[in-house]
Amino acid sequence: MYLPSESQKILEILGGYKKSNAHMPETMFVGGSVRDLLLGKIVLDWDIATIHTPDKVMKLLKKAKIKAVPTGLAHGTVTAVFPNVSFQITTLRKDVETDGRHAVVQFSNSWVEDAQRRDFTINTLLMDGEGNIYDPIEDGFDDLDIGRIRFVGEPAQRIKEDYLRILRFFRFNATHGRATVNKQALEACVKLKGGLTKLSKERITTEILKLLKGVKAAAMLRLMKEHKILPWLTADFTARNLEASQPLLNLVIVAGYKKARLQKIIENLALSREQVRTLENTLEAYAHLKKHKLADEALFYTAQTYGLDTAQSAAEMLKAKPTQITKLKKYAGKKFPLSGQDLMAAGYKAGPALGKALEKARGIWIKSLGAKTKKQLLSGL
Repeated sequence: MYLPSESQKILEILGGYKKSNAHMPETMFVGGSVRDLLLGKIVLDWDIATIHTPDKVMKLLKKAKIKAVPTGLAHGTVTAVFPNVSFQITTLRKDVETDGRHAVVQFSNSWVEDAQRRDFTINTLLMDGEGNIYDPIEDGFDDLDIGRIRFVGEPAQRIKEDYLRILRFFRFNATHGRATVNKQALEACVKLKGGLTKLSKERITTEILKLLKGVKAAAMLRLMKEHKILPWLTADFTARNLEASQPLLNLVIVAGYKKARLQKIIENLALSREQVRTLENTLEAYAHLKKHKLADEALFYTAQTYGLDTAQSAAEMLKAKPTQITKLKKYAGKKFPLSGQDLMAAGYKAGPALGKALEKARGIWIKSLGAKTKKQLLSGL
């Protein structure tokens, strides 16, 4: 298993090799970092749990000359920052009060208590600096082994603590699930789906984009559609498979390639202007290529109008042949030889007429698949 070299220093500073509470180290890796290490996946977030309070964590890190950022002191989280990696260090805790979005926590020194407040059993596993695995609720390892996604304890209680866990249930089934979807958990998600209205667009967006990376994303979206969970997302979803490497563009497929439905999805998510533009351009490129049946001129037009990445994504949605993708790459590399200055030098005056002439020349150039020279284009106007 790969562990950043900096992790050893963190564990040494925070007692990761020192047995104390219940014969367990004072500090250990926890949750997603342990889960994905055991599955051989790339770890994106290095999470560490400790019995030490946030103030003590800050003092120990600063004493060791490690940059310490108080990213969430109210919830016990301090981030240790190195040049190439960061570690989120959170004090063991238990929930005192929850409202479906936020929680008031009380710091604890019990690994079991901390595990019992987590969402899914596969996220409760712990690992010390020597690679020993601890399973404080005694269900996490077996569930991870067979790919079973289960809530810790009573599903309804876990969901009421944070309604985002409904979407996380479908997300983890898409990304980590291999067993049959847990019936009790699904029933709780459906019963409490009204709580999703309490969530911000930002939190929903983050979770949906993660879900769309999953191998089983299509199956989970169909299940969500069946139970009317986020109906604006799954209204016209029929595709069998999605592209895990392009979660954002999967939204075009989920919308059934329909402009109005894609717009509805966009309205319900918190996307950047660039992301929205990418979605809209991909759909336009897809529609153009489909209308013209991936003809060479259509390939050339989309490559020049939307750029290679967008044109290629749209073409692949239409199951373009390798030879057509090769053409796209060739077409994208061509540069339109005329400019407004060229036309003004030829006698055109600045204004609408010049713009129309330039657009006409571009149309001629596209029909020639980029073969027409500047001289030929000027003579054709």
